[in-house]
Amino acid sequence: MELAAPPRKASGGDDASPWLARHPIPWRPARFPAHADRWALDDWCPPETVEAVAALHRQGRYDVVIASYTWMSAVLEAVPGAFRVLDTHDLIGGRAAEAARLGLAPSWFWTGLAEEAAGLARAELVLGIQPEESEVLRRRGARAVLTVGHATGPGAVPPRARGPATWDFGLLASANVWNLHGVAALDRALAPHPGIPWLLAGEAGVAGGFRSAGMAIGPVAEAGAFYRLVDCVVNPVEGGTGLKIKTVEALGLGHPVIGTRHAFAGLGARHPAQQAGDAAAAAGWMAEYRASPALRTELLAASRELAGRWRASVEEGLDRLAALEADLRLRVGLLRAGRLDWRNGEAVLALHGGRLLADPLAIDGAGGRIALRVAAEGTASPPSLDVSAHAPSVDLAALLPALGLPGGVSGMLDAETALSARGRTLREMAAGLNGSLGLALADGRVDISLLDAVAGDLRRLLLPNAPRNGSEAVRCLALRLQARDGVASAQAMLLETDIASVLGSGSVDLGQERLDLRLLPRARLGGIGLAIPVVVDGALAQPRLRADPQGAASAGAAILKELSNRRNDPGGTLGQTLNQALGQILGEGDSEADCAAQLRIARGGREGPVPAPAAPENRQGGVGDLLRGLLRR
Repeated sequence: MELAAPPRKASGGDDASPWLARHPIPWRPARFPAHADRWALDDWCPPETVEAVAALHRQGRYDVVIASYTWMSAVLEAVPGAFRVLDTHDLIGGRAAEAARLGLAPSWFWTGLAEEAAGLARAELVLGIQPEESEVLRRRGARAVLTVGHATGPGAVPPRARGPATWDFGLLASANVWNLHGVAALDRALAPHPGIPWLLAGEAGVAGGFRSAGMAIGPVAEAGAFYRLVDCVVNPVEGGTGLKIKTVEALGLGHPVIGTRHAFAGLGARHPAQQAGDAAAAAGWMAEYRASPALRTELLAASRELAGRWRASVEEGLDRLAALEADLRLRVGLLRAGRLDWRNGEAVLALHGGRLLADPLAIDGAGGRIALRVAAEGTASPPSLDVSAHAPSVDLAALLPALGLPGGVSGMLDAETALSARGRTLREMAAGLNGSLGLALADGRVDISLLDAVAGDLRRLLLPNAPRNGSEAVRCLALRLQARDGVASAQAMLLETDIASVLGSGSVDLGQERLDLRLLPRARLGGIGLAIPVVVDGALAQPRLRADPQGAASAGAAILKELSNRRNDPGGTLGQTLNQALGQILGEGDSEADCAAQLRIARGGREGPVPAPAAPENRQGGVGDLLRGLLRR
């Protein structure tokens, strides 16, 4: 997973992170609301933030994008093709009315119900932080809602395991309006009870000083410093939205907790001391707790039981998110992507138990129908991905420019693949890749400038005086790679144009990112076939090109023998065409049989188009015989 977030302050120590990458992006929310009585939905998600996310998506094409908070939902419109998830954390619609109920001015971010609904509509899946809010989100128009709560602490830790607590009661609170209101209400309620001291930590305080036996210690360096001082934690809030994190935190650390029904909203509390109507009622439970050992035991047990239930519900929500289940059938009449129109698309998607199956997944475009099958299993260890595809007639002249790739190639490409990979990263998947890839093309054309860009060194070596402009006919392109444990070996490798051909064998180690190829290019110069064996090896990023120390005939025989052995067919198709291919290499015979054989292998044994017969060469016997004699040495 990758994280896009505003730049953070430098950290002095090791900054371990679960993210594969972290992308700092601009975030400058509006200083003032767009409306007189509320923020507009996107006031805190400026256009430059949306564009930064869009740019990342164009580079990486993410499968799933999660926006945190509804006021950031605009970024979900910048990620076409991704599964869009909105993690709400809180309700933002109607917060002003909730604050007004307590006589408070709204704070943080608040907007109208209609604008919140517009934000929810941007996501295929909406996450609610607790069950009661999830139900509200459904009523407000979210298409699909899953509850994923805030995780509690590492387990139930007996609060007195480190000795007696200094304070019977305590509250750790920030200075938001809900906490300030609750703290003031609790102080008023405890004023008649000077025998109940309590500790207040954090940024919250009591305006004008305490009326009760409370004491404030201000912010603490770490929450544990507060929790080690107190026995029972109190949360007196009388309103608000979302999940009360300090309630969950105290439960997770094994403390007994007293609070209002707002403090326990969505947690499923059962003990009446955790369903107090207001701060005054919570103060009454504090007095009873202090006087009754039986209640202390009872509330401790109830709090730990609630902590266990909540922890289990959070784990269940995370498991359901990881193993999200869905069955979708999609039909697309017209999909316009860039400069290419795709039509008559159909997809059947099934997501069950962490396994995604897309079968069939097909669409018409670029000259023909493209059919795929995709299976991914995210719960496997390591995750797995299986992809098979067949596109029997891809119009390269239309497809490549539409994908933003260099043009200059025309012809109908027959492509098929069946690949499987395991791993947590692309590098791991490449290192364990298995399966096959086949490409076959007959009678195409390629711009000479593109040939120079792709294989300029090799072409200049063979044809130093070859033309630099125009195009060149491609009689055939045949390639079939068989991958096993990350090493892709060539079963067919031939490129033939009007003036040259290249026959090859070898392998590509995807795990080590290295090449080991043997090529036998042959240039037709008049009636002479000039063959210069070449080795291409080294790193994928910086391959080396050098002459093969073997002679042309020996190199050609070795290449064809290797191809034949890799197909477990030493006496089959390749064996039968060995002499024909060697004749082609040395300027003898007809190349059509070799093109046909290699194309058939590239197609996995299927028949298909083969090139038109080549024009006969005007051979010059004496010079040709001389060169053939030299090359045979």
